[in-house]
Amino acid sequence: MKCTITTDKTELIQSDCLVIFGCWKEKVPFLLFNKGKKVDQPLSSLIANLTSKQEFEGKVGKTLLIHTNKQIQSNHVLIAGVGDVKKLSMKDWLDVMAAVGREAKKIRATHVAVVLEEEIRTVIGAEKTARGIVEGMTLGTYEFNRYKKMEKKEHAIDIVSIISKTDQKALSDGIRFGEILSKGTIITRDLVNEPSSVTTPTFLANFAHSIARNDKNMTCDVLEKKDMEKLGMGGILGIARGSDEEPKLIKLTFRCHPDPPDGGIDMAGAAAILGIFSVISELEPNATVIGLIPAVENMPSGKAIKPGDVVRAYNGKTIEVISTDAEGRVILADALAWAGETMKPDIMIDLATLTGACMIALGEDIAGLFATDGKLGESLKQSAVQSGEAVWELPMPESYNDLLKSDVADIRNVTRKRYGGAITAALFLKAFVPDGIPWAHIDIAGPAIAEKNALLTPVGGTGFGVRLIVDFLLKEDKEEGNSYNLRDNS
Repeated sequence: MKCTITTDKTELIQSDCLVIFGCWKEKVPFLLFNKGKKVDQPLSSLIANLTSKQEFEGKVGKTLLIHTNKQIQSNHVLIAGVGDVKKLSMKDWLDVMAAVGREAKKIRATHVAVVLEEEIRTVIGAEKTARGIVEGMTLGTYEFNRYKKMEKKEHAIDIVSIISKTDQKALSDGIRFGEILSKGTIITRDLVNEPSSVTTPTFLANFAHSIARNDKNMTCDVLEKKDMEKLGMGGILGIARGSDEEPKLIKLTFRCHPDPPDGGIDMAGAAAILGIFSVISELEPNATVIGLIPAVENMPSGKAIKPGDVVRAYNGKTIEVISTDAEGRVILADALAWAGETMKPDIMIDLATLTGACMIALGEDIAGLFATDGKLGESLKQSAVQSGEAVWELPMPESYNDLLKSDVADIRNVTRKRYGGAITAALFLKAFVPDGIPWAHIDIAGPAIAEKNALLTPVGGTGFGVRLIVDFLLKEDKEEGNSYNLRDNS
């Protein structure tokens, strides 16, 4: 999908689908914005009549398709609701454009023209308005069909024209930024949707190498089993015992300068990390960024780790493995301890689909945020709002550490009680983060995979975390008043 800006008059635009917007108010179910009213004039108020008769409500995600009968150059007019425009958030705007993309795809539109209303641009900002158009339409029409027999070629929207005579630079930046974020999110979605028989540790390591291979600012290093044995990474090695597939600890490093400053930002995750690093060079954040992926298969066999086994992590702490299903935190323990000691980052962030308890607490759409540093936590919450990927901060009370006490080791990987599982999982990880390093843990168990269709996220992998972390990485540049430093790879 190619997105462009045009200054042509709306009535002269030749498209398969012309998109206009209206809002919803408590006593007025639907109200067209000014430019939409001008579109309705040559249609003899067809839009006003139909929206009135059908009692169409201009709420977020609601759409109404009208055939123009060639009264204007566009074949169809698609009316999209934005709700109360004064309360329009980035998440709302993404949902609006996702709904637009899906409706346009249903009628097999190849060229979609979007009338940019001043009321929307004022609330969201020009750059974010354009970015939301690209992200919403791209991510909202995503499908994972790699293993389906396609009876006919899948339809795609080829061109999206944004109609605007002002803010050309901001709109262009927003389009480019939206394209980059969409690309990273789709890579993450594809990886999550692949069968586990495909995304083995070896596959992930090769994928990471392919990302770094053609980028002078990026390197990829992989610790093999023998390397981890020398380093004493008993957490990773213990969980890997049951599988014939050897574990990998993948390290991707992006350097913003040939001679980077000390420290940086370190993250442990998996598909989201690969999605982020797939596009990070196009964004060029003013930081050295290191992504770690402890890739392990947890398989049953005669050699597999058993409940009650004790393993020694990289930092020397012993872990009593009570539950072999809570293996994610055990391998993260090694990654966090190793990163903190050897790389000495300024900030550490981990993304993990860690606990069902977090889903019980926050549902399927919101990630749990835990932070040892108030400033870091606030910054991530701001990025959540700006990216449309929701987080909610949860506490880490010291008293809950008692629940992780073991009779035979330094710490248990799960507690004896089922309550507060997301909190105790975060406290477990915290035990392996060196003192003095600001650290945040984001439990993405809920929003990482969609169980049902939503406007922006079809069933399957959502790509959650890519847009959130990218916004966080670029925040410093934006706060200093700089525009996004986007590399043109076209």
